[in-house]
Amino acid sequence: MDDVDAYAKGYAEGKLDAQEELNALQGRLDKGIQMYKDLKHEYELIRHNHKSIVKPKKDIIEIIYQAYPKQRQKPTATYAIEQAILDLANRGNTAESLLERVRAYAKTLKRFGVDNKSELWKFVPAPHKWFGEGRYDWHEADWSESFRDGRYIEEEKEVEEKDVPKLEEFRKALGALFPSCEPHKWTYRKFKMWHPSDVPVIKEWILKNNP
Repeated sequence: MDDVDAYAKGYAEGKLDAQEELNALQGRLDKGIQMYKDLKHEYELIRHNHKSIVKPKKDIIEIIYQAYPKQRQKPTATYAIEQAILDLANRGNTAESLLERVRAYAKTLKRFGVDNKSELWKFVPAPHKWFGEGRYDWHEADWSESFRDGRYIEEEKEVEEKDVPKLEEFRKALGALFPSCEPHKWTYRKFKMWHPSDVPVIKEWILKNNP
């Protein structure tokens, strides 16, 4: 066999090996593409089911909208309410708890004599702003600040709380006891407002772990 024949034979064998390797790689690529499609389909199903579970019902959104003292721009308002409900759901709260906060805000306005006939009515934000800015997390003193001339008196004077935990200690305890609630998003006052029954548990954990 001369050099040309040897080269031709080697070329043919190399081409065959390369084709086999290419076929193997193509098979792996096809398999990878199919796995990606299957995973994407599974993800879309999970996301769809999750949305169908957590998406607030229209009736509770309407009830919350009607409970808010000032009805304005309903489409943007109801969207903001829905987002607020989802935000609270991620923190372990319910749409009903948001409704209670709205009613508490309405009670605050009534307490200070603010209604649609009052000059102070202009200080009541449109609902999309109130919900969009997370004002449902505010304290009554913050709600009424714009129309009480800087003076605030508790409706029922509270006894000053002792042993208020430091922020870093509180978040450490929250992370240990309720890790899924995203501790970095909470302050002690906000947690006490939304979950008063869990405050003793938090304080007990801090006492045990910070001698």
